[in-house]
Amino acid sequence: MTAGAGLLTAPSPTLVDRAQRLLPAGWRGRGRRAAWRRTRARRVLAALLAGLAAWLTLGAVLPQPVPSGVPVVVAAHDLAAGQALTGADLRVARWAPDTRPVGSVAEVTGLVGRRVAAPVSAGEALTPSRLHGPGLLTGLDADQVATHVGVPDARVAALLRPGDHVDVIDNGSGARIGVDLLVLATDPADAGSSSWTGVGSGAPAPGVVLAVTPEQASALARATGAGDLSAGVTLTLRPAG
Repeated sequence: MTAGAGLLTAPSPTLVDRAQRLLPAGWRGRGRRAAWRRTRARRVLAALLAGLAAWLTLGAVLPQPVPSGVPVVVAAHDLAAGQALTGADLRVARWAPDTRPVGSVAEVTGLVGRRVAAPVSAGEALTPSRLHGPGLLTGLDADQVATHVGVPDARVAALLRPGDHVDVIDNGSGARIGVDLLVLATDPADAGSSSWTGVGSGAPAPGVVLAVTPEQASALARATGAGDLSAGVTLTLRPAG
């Protein structure tokens, strides 16, 4: 107690005194047991902090695990037909190699500025069938070419859309000329006639443009010998995915 101006006041508690008030009853005071308990607690806390520091340091210097899958550029949100793509419209996702869509790209920069040819849903891969020009083969392998194939069955032709995948069978030998070929474009329904009526109607058969290798293009040309592809090959539509 101290005297000042005739009044008695208690001394101000020190910071240590205040801190000790937060401790359990058995840890307070200057006794040996209380001091031992506080020392042990400090050592445990120091060990925990040292472990945390080591974990943070290792996390910063060790190589990060490589994400599984292959990079595929997809729509970051729903895209409307005719929309010009910006970086904010796209993101890179990781796909299993065997599910990577044909014609998909791995980097966003190659698609910025391109225009969407058809509506694209969020998370959908951006492939040539979903984009306008500058060419049908943009984004595909360098060894692929585009070739037109007539479709004698008007019902099959009506089902085909850009982005579909088909098998092409030689009607003469029964051999498969191509498997899982990408449909790049389709003829309009009124190409050469008022409707798709197929072979025997006097109007040219509708057709599709496929992405093939030069060898497959040559095999398609040889399928009939006369160059009438609609009479020498059959197209079968593969299931989506």
